[in-house]
Amino acid sequence: KFRTCVRARSFGEQKLGAEFYSREPSKPLFIEHNLLTVQNLFRFRSIMEVVKIVKSREPGPLFQSLDISKHNVNRFLTPEPSIHFFYKAPWLWNSLRKSIAKIEFENDENLIKCLLRKSLLSAQEQNPESWCTTNFTDFSK
Repeated sequence: KFRTCVRARSFGEQKLGAEFYSREPSKPLFIEHNLLTVQNLFRFRSIMEVVKIVKSREPGPLFQSLDISKHNVNRFLTPEPSIHFFYKAPWLWNSLRKSIAKIEFENDENLIKCLLRKSLLSAQEQNPESWCTTNFTDFSK
């Protein structure tokens, strides 16, 4: 968009038409620069926080609030559905484990971060022309 300043345009071109104000699609920029959307940043940070809590067992009250399965130590037993961290983060972890079976709590944090970021970015790249709900709800393999 060139010559947006009124003084830079000739008198007859002072008014800008609707085509000037049309939005550029943002999805190509996110794909080109490997940026996560706000929704996926929330999912990324929630999962990484729950991983840190489980690995370090600190802070104690938060760790005790998480219910880890006795049969599968890499799975959470989620409480009643809600918007709170103690439901969302374990639920997101369980969803991620369904997509990427090789992720475990014993893995290095950097490996988990890398696999999670790749999964979120590839889910974001689905339907490259426009945003859709699966860009923010799915994990890719």
